[in-house]
Amino acid sequence: MLYIGIRVVFQPHLAGSVGKLTMKETISRVAGMWPIVVIMGIVLDGIYTGIMTPTETAGVGAVVALIFALGYRRVSWSMLKVALSNSVKTSSFILAIMFSAQILSATLAMLRVPSDIVAMVTSLPVPPASNPSGHLRHIFVSRVLHGWHINDGINAAVCLPGYHYVGV
Repeated sequence: MLYIGIRVVFQPHLAGSVGKLTMKETISRVAGMWPIVVIMGIVLDGIYTGIMTPTETAGVGAVVALIFALGYRRVSWSMLKVALSNSVKTSSFILAIMFSAQILSATLAMLRVPSDIVAMVTSLPVPPASNPSGHLRHIFVSRVLHGWHINDGINAAVCLPGYHYVGV
């Protein structure tokens, strides 16, 4: 969003223009967004209150969106067919990625790659860091380099040999 904001400041023609809106037009346009606010409220409340899991909430959000689309008469059989087809394609790709990851994981485990990496790192002729701030600095840098936004289990598995090595 920051990139878009900066780009529009330097190249205003990219944003287009809607002209000056009256307060009445602004209120009517904002009021037209209520279905989105309702869907967001149901989804976020369902997750944060613990009533539903994220998967269940996704299903409920999709059903509520479909109900709104039916209410506004925006649904056709061809649109529904395309939506279901795209859903099947996306699910198939995700399952193919998961299957491939399992094969790669099993292959690496059979070849003992993780334990070999741990053995290599722990056998390096560098003494462990002696001060706590060095440990924290190493953890911070390795988390940033390995992607702090990735699943913590994967990140810990990648970083753990290094943490062990520096004596954390």
